[in-house]
Amino acid sequence: MDLFVDFQGFKDPSNTFIVKEFAIATSDGMLLQHWLVRSPYPISTLDSKTIRQCNWTTKYHHGVHWTDGDITIQSLHRQLQPLLLNAVIYVKGLEKANYLKETFRPSQVYELSNYPSLKDLETSNVYCIFHRKNTNKMCALNNVLKLVQYHNQ
Repeated sequence: MDLFVDFQGFKDPSNTFIVKEFAIATSDGMLLQHWLVRSPYPISTLDSKTIRQCNWTTKYHHGVHWTDGDITIQSLHRQLQPLLLNAVIYVKGLEKANYLKETFRPSQVYELSNYPSLKDLETSNVYCIFHRKNTNKMCALNNVLKLVQYHNQ
């Protein structure tokens, strides 16, 4: 099965990616799923520099706050593992491709370096409930649908 993936998040003090929003869609766009992920620990445990970076990322990039989320990362991984294991995965961004390879060890991950920037792709006009009023922010669900739409042109 061919799957398009996008996710948004933060970096912790050790430069580890913390997933906050994750979306997945089949290549025909007919099957899709979206999650907002709880933070692994309270924001109060972060140093002031990291808190400033998180606040900037929330305000200017994806709009998701550190405290947002309704599923643990462990639960997300349990749901994704069987889906991603034998899938052909397409993702925009080398860091995201590496995260998927290291975390889920799928059979194939293709980084879509030949695709235009997500900001430059034609919008799908579909957003998750969280981003319905913040359409100027990066929405993982909107991004996967942009990738599917571009792929199917």
